[in-house]
Amino acid sequence: MGDPPGIGSIVNAPSPIPSGDSELHQTGLPLPVLQTASDAIRPWFWAVSPMGTNGRIAARSTLDVLRWSAGERVLITAAPGTLFVERSADGPLRIDPSGHLRLRAEQRHAARVLAGERLLLVADPPRDILVAWTPARLAPILSGLVRPGPTDDHSG
Repeated sequence: MGDPPGIGSIVNAPSPIPSGDSELHQTGLPLPVLQTASDAIRPWFWAVSPMGTNGRIAARSTLDVLRWSAGERVLITAAPGTLFVERSADGPLRIDPSGHLRLRAEQRHAARVLAGERLLLVADPPRDILVAWTPARLAPILSGLVRPGPTDDHSG
């Protein structure tokens, strides 16, 4: 069965999409923009990275979202289970050329983060801050969201 008369002219009609000084043309029907669950948490960017034995955290993807560069000074504030990282002209630490952050021993101890632990890194561009959470900090929050598994108790 063929297309109804005239449908080809609609489906294949070019529709201009502005792009700077030039115009691109799209053929076919325009696609609708759908709202997703991730729209509710934008503009945050999430990543997971382990902390090395020397306090190194690979944070390049989150730093790129924040548009922070190697050599920039940062201030890291630690609380149990949480690290707050912000740019600071007089910050005592610098982002290394590979996009790593290095925590000092006192920061690791204050945050109660252990070598090898994976940290949830969250970049918040409007606030120009990076926050890192340990599994111990996230566990109480997430435990209420996870359905308990079956138990061995079969008593009636």
